[in-house]
Amino acid sequence: MSDNQRMTLLELLAKQEVVIPRIQRDYAQGRESEKIDSIRNKFLSDLKEALLHDDKSLDLNFIYGKTVNDSFLPVDGQQRLTTVWLLHLYLYSRAGNSEALEKLKKFSYETRETSKAFLKELVEHHADMHHEAPPSEAIVDSHWFSHDWAFDPSVQSVLVMLDAIHKHFAESDLQTLIAGLESGKVYFFYLPIAEIGSPDDLYIKLNARGKMLSSFENVKAILVGQAQEHLDKDDFTKNMDGIWTDYFWSRSKEKFDEDFARFLEVLFHNYGVIDTYGNKDWWYTLSNETTLAKIDAPFLTTLYHTLNFLCKVDKDEKLNAKIDPFILPKEEINIERRYMFFVLSEYARQAKDKAVDLWADGLAHQWFRVMNNLVYNSYTTVFREDDERVKTFSNVLAEIKNLSEHWDGILAYISDSKHKIGALNQEQVKEERIKASIILHHPEKEAFATAIYAAEKHRYFGGQIRAALYLAGDKDKPEALALATFNKYWATLSQLFKDSVEQEAQAMHVLRSALLTFGNDCYYRPSEYIQYMFYSTNPRETNSLRALFADEAKRKYTLPLLDVLQKKSLADIIENHLVDPATKRNDWQYCLVKYPQLFRHLHPTHMYADFYTHVNRFLLLSKKTGGGYCHSVFLAALEDELNTSAIKQNLHVEYWFKSGAKDYHNLVFPKENGWDRKGWVVYDYIEKQFIILHHNKKGDEEELWRSTSDDPISETVAYIEENIKLFRK
Repeated sequence: MSDNQRMTLLELLAKQEVVIPRIQRDYAQGRESEKIDSIRNKFLSDLKEALLHDDKSLDLNFIYGKTVNDSFLPVDGQQRLTTVWLLHLYLYSRAGNSEALEKLKKFSYETRETSKAFLKELVEHHADMHHEAPPSEAIVDSHWFSHDWAFDPSVQSVLVMLDAIHKHFAESDLQTLIAGLESGKVYFFYLPIAEIGSPDDLYIKLNARGKMLSSFENVKAILVGQAQEHLDKDDFTKNMDGIWTDYFWSRSKEKFDEDFARFLEVLFHNYGVIDTYGNKDWWYTLSNETTLAKIDAPFLTTLYHTLNFLCKVDKDEKLNAKIDPFILPKEEINIERRYMFFVLSEYARQAKDKAVDLWADGLAHQWFRVMNNLVYNSYTTVFREDDERVKTFSNVLAEIKNLSEHWDGILAYISDSKHKIGALNQEQVKEERIKASIILHHPEKEAFATAIYAAEKHRYFGGQIRAALYLAGDKDKPEALALATFNKYWATLSQLFKDSVEQEAQAMHVLRSALLTFGNDCYYRPSEYIQYMFYSTNPRETNSLRALFADEAKRKYTLPLLDVLQKKSLADIIENHLVDPATKRNDWQYCLVKYPQLFRHLHPTHMYADFYTHVNRFLLLSKKTGGGYCHSVFLAALEDELNTSAIKQNLHVEYWFKSGAKDYHNLVFPKENGWDRKGWVVYDYIEKQFIILHHNKKGDEEELWRSTSDDPISETVAYIEENIKLFRK
């Protein structure tokens, strides 16, 4: 490409990929503020004006960048390019233009892994944004949208921008808008800057060690000044510009100052030096008298020992790996990591210069083990986003601080029920008390402790092992719990779930199906009508499969399953149920046992199904409530059976339904034009029968056939197979 070449986004993407490099900031034109709202609406109005009027066009000015490994890396123009790309995606998605959509896949973000993954999935599932208005709700409610993405500023901005694009362009003529894009009415001038060098060099030259470094230097100056006044540590100043800076340099290199400043911000907030977290101008408050008074000798001592401990740990690969969950990450710092870091800094405050040596002696192992279990498994208790989050955060820190006073005897302290432990999840507190008693007092304490430590390393269970531990006997008598029984049930549970937070979806669906053979009350959820909850796979959810197996109230379902699994597999359990003559083949339970893949239709985190008993209607909810898309379990089961039968190659079947409609569900055999039907299947919930309908010669709807047996799925498949000429694709 030549210098100053005029081009459109599609022309650029036809030549090379566009990658927003990691040195760039987050996408900002979708942020919600009065100023940004005005900028966003003005830009979208200008785009609309240019695309809809023959005498208008829009010059986006220069887009600066360089080519690295055949990819164009914008240096200036990221915000404009992203907004125009989103407009292309929205319009071409509505038009169903697969060729243009394929080109749009060549645009990606490297600023964060979450941004990159979200945009990739957004293009793959572009049609989902049109399921309901505004698009953001449809996207967030989609099965492919990860909960973690909601905290990414770029993802948040994209969702806001898509809503704004929908508001501005939804009512305009689609073909005119696309014609405007393709005729070059929105363009820019490409300006290469190849002589600057590598992306890292480019960042350093453009950033010019700017505002962040200036604020960081101010923070360091304040800390050094306070240390000289309050702290009897001659090496504080030397370490600040020496080993402490080297530590963050080794972690982040060109962004070491941001990494160091982020570390200090968390420490300041955890210890109450600053009142808020996440305010980019937090450092301005350090110079006022009230804040300076909080940077006292105890705080500076904690800072000193925490940084010295981290520097020493960084040189010990094994030790570094052990406390990695407690070290602040370089980028995203969620509230859980701030709690974990407080566990580490409190240990450093207490252990002082002996922090590393005490690790070598094994004295610190129990402190970090117990606190990791408590914090990680208090996820649904302490990680709040409501009005109580500030109070909750303070209470959790206060509890950790209280426990840290007993760090070197934490097992003895928590095993004594007279010592109250608040703020954290009480079920996990109870489990830690029981494990502590076992480790200290059980007749087989050494072997039992070894078994506990090994089980706690299983990543899916994440230190919460009561699903097996409480099956070993009376939990109120920890010293009497049977190690052999614990080992038996733990072996079964650890095989059911992979040693990973991520589980294979189909394997978990099979587990849900097998549990159904022991009774559907396992999944019963009281509501205004009967609702069933099939438990999320994600162990951090309140209603997860991990929580189900830990729930003593559900043990009458889970324990028989675990016992049978000593001799049989999940597949055997399901097969035995299906061939049992007593098994009813015309109810919803049979469908979900025989076709575990039906669980894919449920929302991945809520896993709800509604059962309207008065009409025998059982609906699988793909959204968090019944107001969105849902599937009739019987028609979905018939669809899966047809798609795996011998007649599949001669049959084209589609599931048709309306969003929010509880009674509009059809299994359709479409004609070649795609919108007309050769015939369709509905389900009579009252009579428990499939009905096949078609249009007669007069064009009237007419019943062609209905099932009559107690095995309606097999009967219907057999009829379609015998009359395939009526439905052949």
